[in-house]
Amino acid sequence: MKTFSPKIRKWLKRSAITLMCGGLFLMGGLFSLSNYATPLRRQDIEKPLYTVGDENDSKALDAGKNVVQFGRMIGGIYLGGLAFQTPEAAHQHLQSIGRKEVWGVYVLSGNYDRDFETFSG
Repeated sequence: MKTFSPKIRKWLKRSAITLMCGGLFLMGGLFSLSNYATPLRRQDIEKPLYTVGDENDSKALDAGKNVVQFGRMIGGIYLGGLAFQTPEAAHQHLQSIGRKEVWGVYVLSGNYDRDFETFSG
């Protein structure tokens, strides 16, 4: 039976440990990302959170589908939805960008004080 030299054995041992640690790190990262893949639905809303959406959102809601709006996610990545404290502020935003005909204001299942963070960028 052929055995490896001490240098090769040491390299194999280090490589195996590195691969195992990398695998555990990757599994932990994927597990933590699963929290971000599940939309948040609050039941105890004290201060509603509003957003704006186009006619596609309205059609999806009319068809009984869920519309998901993402905000800031892991690592500060921002995927989308605008948030407003009042429906009036959302309407004012739509007027300021000239999108009042086919766009609408929607209430989210979030709480403004608990779920909203100002994002600049």
